[in-house]
Amino acid sequence: MVEKLKNNKSSAVDADIPHSAFSGSTQHIKNQFSPSGLAYFLIGNFQKPTILFLHGFMGSALDWLAIAQALSEDFCCLLIDLPGHGQSLNVAKQNYSMRECAALVIELLDKLQIDKTNLVGYSMGGRLGFYLTGHFPDRLRKIVLESASPGLQSESEQKERRLHDAKLADKLISMGMEAFLEFWYDLPLFATLKSHSDLEKLKAHRKDNSPEKLAMSLARMGTGNMPNLWPKLRNITNPVLLITGARDDKFCRLNALVQSQIPNSQHKIIQQCGHNVHFEKSKIYTEIIQNFFTDGGNL
Repeated sequence: MVEKLKNNKSSAVDADIPHSAFSGSTQHIKNQFSPSGLAYFLIGNFQKPTILFLHGFMGSALDWLAIAQALSEDFCCLLIDLPGHGQSLNVAKQNYSMRECAALVIELLDKLQIDKTNLVGYSMGGRLGFYLTGHFPDRLRKIVLESASPGLQSESEQKERRLHDAKLADKLISMGMEAFLEFWYDLPLFATLKSHSDLEKLKAHRKDNSPEKLAMSLARMGTGNMPNLWPKLRNITNPVLLITGARDDKFCRLNALVQSQIPNSQHKIIQQCGHNVHFEKSKIYTEIIQNFFTDGGNL
């Protein structure tokens, strides 16, 4: 399944990345790089099915660490840093678009000799997950998309969103990471995070990002620049689980519509949380996706 790692149960790696997990424990995670500079690492049993994890904006592969460790007995978890995030800072500018980023993911799967993988994507990573599902369905098994969108349906909406994302990118560069993080997590979308005991640790982890690289990600991979994937939804045959937080009204409504378009799909709404379900309700989230990936796709 995974190149040169078939007889191991823990990842072989190149460079240490010190990481203080949100639980407070300190780990040393080592990462490798794809030929195009995409950083990744592997956790779990390499004889077991693979799960590819895709993080959200300003996040990194390490956002999934606790969940990947919880699944490590039954799965091989492939965690990547998307372009401009984490350690993926040397990816060429032209590879920041949705199409090219998807190509980087497929390149990595080819490098690791992974013919098919399960997928979990959150927010921006979920949008990339929609793209991969629509364009590379034969490379995927089951798919979990959390708080994600298949894009905007009209050119006017896309244009308006591109202008919004451009202004947001300018704000990010002018404010700097620390001030922008305070602005970002004060948005109504993340209101439910304010009482979370680990919010400050989450912000601290994101301070290591490059404002310029994140701005490039916004400009090239933002919602306004992604293709409209709604027409592809009816053709999806993979089992799909859509997850949203009950207090995220916008994405609950959106994903109810998405679920009605995808034949083999379910929509799970998690109570007492908002947009970032896997962070707010990590234990419940882990149980849900583990059941989905192991029992034929039914919850």
